[in-house]
Amino acid sequence: MVSFLQSKGLYKFITDRAQALKDKFQDNVEKLEDVLEGDEKALGFIKCNIQSSFLDVVVTSQTALDAWQKLETFFAGKETYNKIQLLEQLIDGKLIETGNPTNDVQKFIRDKNELVRRLDSIGMKIASDLQVAIMLARLPDSYDTMRRILESQADLDIIKFTAELNRESLRQQTKKRKQPIASAFVAKEETPKKKARFAEHFATLNCDYCGQSRHDAASCWFNPKSAKFGPEKKNQLLKLAAKASKNDNSAARNVERLDG
Repeated sequence: MVSFLQSKGLYKFITDRAQALKDKFQDNVEKLEDVLEGDEKALGFIKCNIQSSFLDVVVTSQTALDAWQKLETFFAGKETYNKIQLLEQLIDGKLIETGNPTNDVQKFIRDKNELVRRLDSIGMKIASDLQVAIMLARLPDSYDTMRRILESQADLDIIKFTAELNRESLRQQTKKRKQPIASAFVAKEETPKKKARFAEHFATLNCDYCGQSRHDAASCWFNPKSAKFGPEKKNQLLKLAAKASKNDNSAARNVERLDG
């Protein structure tokens, strides 16, 4: 809110300068009106942007400075609670992997830096080396190699750490993109080899039941004891063979032998 009011040129209205300006232009109606209007804008921004659960703290305020001081008093008693809550978030928050290493690392760094900034704003300064140690401890197993390397560096600060973490996330992102392509090439290379092995295997088979090649008795269509026994297939082949017997008497004799 401080930054927002500063960007609007209204920050002075939550400081003692507001009353000083009112006193200064007490006899200048036009300028005093400008000051009062600015004060109203600052108060309006505070009331519109505050969480509804805290609106009752400032609802009766007539000036931005009064609203700001009431909020300051209200939250002063919550400072200890806020410190504990923020510390828990800083220590417990892990780098959550969603499948996008770059985005995951950026969010992790952003969240930790924001927690450190908020702690600093309420009087608890977190040293750079302590922040690095906490962040290193909350990295997942996929960052173990990088963690071991960084833990051995004595002069590691938050700037170097975040640079290395970003570099590692880019490496993992690149590796992740290459994996599906590599798998596709492996599949294409292995398929012909598998087909060749199957062809060689079937070429060596001879059926003890029907005498034909490229299969065995356990997978013979004509063998009633075979798992693939199919009378309908046998009948179809017999019809084809009978039709072909007009041109090939030897084929007809083979069919008769199989049927017997």
